[in-house]
Amino acid sequence: VIQQPLQVQYKWLASSMKIPVLEVDASVINSNEVVTGVTYQDSLRSNLFQVGVQDPAAGFARAGIFPNPAVDHTDVQLFSAQESEVDITLYDNSGRMVRNYGTRSLGSGETVITLDLSGLAAGIYKLQVAGRGQLYCGKIAICGG
Repeated sequence: VIQQPLQVQYKWLASSMKIPVLEVDASVINSNEVVTGVTYQDSLRSNLFQVGVQDPAAGFARAGIFPNPAVDHTDVQLFSAQESEVDITLYDNSGRMVRNYGTRSLGSGETVITLDLSGLAAGIYKLQVAGRGQLYCGKIAICGG
């Protein structure tokens, strides 16, 4: 049995508007609440804008990074409908590759991959998990230990 994470959505409404001015989507994964998306209403425009702590997880049923912020390691949790292989790469804020974690095998269902972050400077990093028809991009905040 594959346990899907609990989905949580917070909405803030303005009295003069019929749609939320701010929505925060989150998943509860292993007792940690992970923000998966933020949507807000811009006061100058009438449509909603999507911003994200995590980019879409194309080809994955669900994806998340925890703990985040991290110090020396983090776990990447991926829910895949099929077995596959993915390449995992970490980039710094300027887009320079700082770690290549190589190719990893994913089983059908949930896979948790622990990534070693030791030796990396504090900052924001972009994680990319890419495979055949699958792409996940997320941000990891690394704090000094």
